Amino acid sequence: MKYRFISLQRTHYPITRLCSVLSVSRSSYYDWLSRSESQQAKRYREVLRKIIQVHLDNKEIYGSPRIHAVLVEQGEAVCVNTVAKIMKQHSIQSKVFRKFVVTTDSRHNLPAAPNLLNREFNADKPNQKWVSDVSFIVTREGWLFLATIMDLFSRKIIGWSMRERHNAELIIAALEMAVAQRGVVENVVLHSDRGNWGQCRLTY
Repeated sequence: MKYRFISLQRTHYPITRLCSVLSVSRSSYYDWLSRSESQQAKRYREVLRKIIQVHLDNKEIYGSPRIHAVLVEQGEAVCVNTVAKIMKQHSIQSKVFRKFVVTTDSRHNLPAAPNLLNREFNADKPNQKWVSDVSFIVTREGWLFLATIMDLFSRKIIGWSMRERHNAELIIAALEMAVAQRGVVENVVLHSDRGNWGQCRLTY
């Protein structure tokens, strides 16, 4: 775990300093770094990565049989039991939608919400246009979802968060960091390709 942390932080801090703080020798760290993963471990991580991608691409509603079918269509040689086992180990589940009473009528002729960004990915000033995205990072200990918010003016990441699950807390934490970084913002356009917020205007 210490070596993994050093590997992740080495672009931000000197390796010598990281090894000193964590009480490990540089030679031990480099030995760990040079050790190649077994073919089985690499295969496991690759299948896990593909399972997560299929799960996300289908709004997290596919279970192991349907994810297995997609992987087979993609040419992946894996059995359904292996897919089910990996999903269970990493708590990848199909979302269960509860029954609810419809209180509004969505079948209307009102116009759809306007496309606020309209593919204009340039900004004239800070806090004018923010874009967000959610990705995932596979590690030897498991995988984590990463939510980020970028200001299109500076192309700088101003908010981020990491969680084991892709849920509202993940998104809200990234947004809260962005607001904390920038302070008071007015009428900023927030855009998301994955549809976490869609498009909206925010004032804090």
